[in-house]
Amino acid sequence: MNAVRAAVPLARPEPCICCGTAAWEPHFRVLKRCGTCGFIRADMSVTQEEAERLYQEGYFTGAEYGDYLADARSHRRNFAERLRLVRKIAGAAPGPVLEIGCAYGFFLEQCRDAGIEATGVDVCVEPVRHARMTSGLDARVGDFLAMPLPAGRFRSVCMWDTIEHLEHPEAFVARAREVVADGGLLFVTTGDIGAAFARWRGPKWRMIHPPTHLQYFSSASLARLLERHGFRVEYSRSTPMYRNVGETLGRLATLGRGAVGHVASLARRLVPGPLQRRGFWLDLGDIMYVAARKIP
Repeated sequence: MNAVRAAVPLARPEPCICCGTAAWEPHFRVLKRCGTCGFIRADMSVTQEEAERLYQEGYFTGAEYGDYLADARSHRRNFAERLRLVRKIAGAAPGPVLEIGCAYGFFLEQCRDAGIEATGVDVCVEPVRHARMTSGLDARVGDFLAMPLPAGRFRSVCMWDTIEHLEHPEAFVARAREVVADGGLLFVTTGDIGAAFARWRGPKWRMIHPPTHLQYFSSASLARLLERHGFRVEYSRSTPMYRNVGETLGRLATLGRGAVGHVASLARRLVPGPLQRRGFWLDLGDIMYVAARKIP
C-alpha cells in the first residue's frame, strides 16, 4: 500500500456522496461503508497538495505502474476499444471530447486519429508535457474544478480509471455536467466492488489500495451518484482490459500482497522478454464501463 503523509483517518463523519446520509460502518481494514445506500470509500482524506505530489511521474514508473510508457501498445488498444464504445453510444458526432485524467494522452491520440476534437487535463506535469511535446495533443496541466472551461463546450466528457482516485468525485461530476452540452454524455470506467469477483476476493481485491484509490463504487452506487447530479445512466457493463504478461506481472509485483507480490516479482525477472510482451484480453467482471446522459 502506498504511503501518503496527508492521508489521515477522517475526523468526523461527512455525508455520503451518493445518498447524503452519514451512517458509516467499518468495512474491511481501511474502508467504510454507508449503512444507508452501501457506497464504500477509504476511511481517510488526501489533500490537494498531496494528491498532486502523489500523481507525478513516479506514479507511472514504479509507484503503481511498472512503466506506463513502455506498455503503450496495451494502453492504445484499451483506449481504442473505449473510443469505439463512445462512438457507438454517442453516435456520429461524439466530439468535442474532454478527458479528465489524460496522463500521456493515449486516448487523445485515438480521438485525433479518428478526426475527433479532444482536450485533456491532468495534474501530472511530465505525462502532460509528453502528450503536448511528443504527440502534439491538446493536453493541459491543472485542476479541472478550477479550469476556465465554457459551459456546454463538450459533447462527451470521459473519466477513464479516474473517479476512484478523487477526494471529491461528486464535485467532478457536478463540474462535468456544467461543461457538457445538453444531451451530452459522461463516460466513466472504474472498479466495481459489487461484482462477483470483487466480493469473492473481499479485502484482498486488487483494487483496494488507498490512498491512490479512495472511492469504491458498485454499478448501483455509481448510478446513484450520477443521477444525483443530473445524469441518466444509459449503458453500464463490465469491460475487458488488454494486458501484456510483463505489465500484469509488474502490477502484481507492485500492488500484490504477500506471496502474490513476491512470486510476481520473481517471475518478472525470470520470464523471457518476448513472452512478457505477449498480450491478451481479460474480463474478470470487476471493471465497469458506464455512460450517462446529461438530463436538461
